[in-house]
Amino acid sequence: MRQEFVNYGLELKAFLTELFESETERLNAQIIIENQTLLHENKQLSLLLKEYEGTMDTIMSKFRNHAVRSIFARFFLFSQK
Repeated sequence: MRQEFVNYGLELKAFLTELFESETERLNAQIIIENQTLLHENKQLSLLLKEYEGTMDTIMSKFRNHAVRSIFARFFLFSQK
């Protein structure tokens, strides 16, 4: 009788170990896929951010040039009086 419990315990341990390992492998695969997805999203967002920064640089450059021209035009108008 005691040997039966020992055998049952060993079988249960083997079953639980296999179950744990398979669940761990499944979770690991899921995490790897999620990580790859996040890496791809990160690359896309980095490209989008660079494009946004370039656009903002262009807009600010045009704004600064317009401001300088406006200041010089006003200065010229006031200096003519």
